[in-house]
Amino acid sequence: MFTRLSSRSLPSLVSQASTRSQFVRHSHSLVRPIYRQGWTFCRTSSSQYPSFSSSSASSSSSNIKNKSNSNDNHHHKKGFRVIPVPILDDNYAYLIVDNSTNIAAVVDPAVPDRVLDAAQQEGVEKIDTILTTHHHWDHAGGNEQMLQAIPSVKIIGGDTRIKALNHRVQDGELFSIGNLRVRALATPGHTTGHMIYHITSSSPSSPSSSSSSSSPSDVHDVSSVLFTGDTLFLGGCGRFFEGSATDMHRALSHVIGGLEDNTLVYCGHEYSKNNLEFARTVDPTNKTLLDKYDWVCKQRDRGLPTVPSTVGEEKMYNPFMRPHAPAIQRALQMEGKTNEEVMTELRARKDKF
Repeated sequence: MFTRLSSRSLPSLVSQASTRSQFVRHSHSLVRPIYRQGWTFCRTSSSQYPSFSSSSASSSSSNIKNKSNSNDNHHHKKGFRVIPVPILDDNYAYLIVDNSTNIAAVVDPAVPDRVLDAAQQEGVEKIDTILTTHHHWDHAGGNEQMLQAIPSVKIIGGDTRIKALNHRVQDGELFSIGNLRVRALATPGHTTGHMIYHITSSSPSSPSSSSSSSSPSDVHDVSSVLFTGDTLFLGGCGRFFEGSATDMHRALSHVIGGLEDNTLVYCGHEYSKNNLEFARTVDPTNKTLLDKYDWVCKQRDRGLPTVPSTVGEEKMYNPFMRPHAPAIQRALQMEGKTNEEVMTELRARKDKF
């Protein structure tokens, strides 16, 4: 049984996953860099690991300096780190590594070889868990290949339609990954079985404070992250494929909106620029929105990701989290309408945008 990811074992797993995956052959992602940028939750110097504001690095092994030393550097740190892994046309998978145990989880690894490559770069000891947000193929389509490569892996989700699911969770269920605390939160709307995952450390600490970005995303003293799949995007939300405006309003404004404002939000797609372009049409005088849009454009022009945002930020510029805002209701000519009515109109306009 597979129990350890090391510099010896991972190359063969990467090769196996590449051969098995039916999606990799049709994806641009094999030639894209892995963004080794996610916030590092640690108190030690950020120079040992690129912070969110650092430049991207190639996934080629020639650009990785001494994997074992990198592993040792992280192993004594508290907290955890998040590595966004771009896949397919605009999806993100995520590698989450508990620094104290070097045990990792993966969110929505639809292209397995990319995630295994990221794990190899990070010197991960073991991929313990796959967190699946929903059953759509661009999120759950790599689960079977991951299970073949790592037979002991737990594949977690809230919908029996998820490929290779072996641990179904319920709303509010708590579980652990290494020393990390995970809470599954049901957010039906995009799909009926959609789950998001709120993760905190049992030994919380602050992320690197070396970010040089001028974005409102400059956040410090953060101890929690949220993986939102296709429920919440930066500046937008998922289509209501299997739910209603009422469902999505509850998910965004009550479930997600009830978390601490400094919670980092890692969404499932790089839709930020288009989302904020739409947001400007219904909230054109919102300075926070305009500033965020300028920053997003600069990030995308440089080929860099725009994740993460924060819960607090989304409340300030995401129209789907602000259906009550007078400015948005005026722009839609819906003053005095219910939040659900405004959400319905916003979604209809965004679908045609």
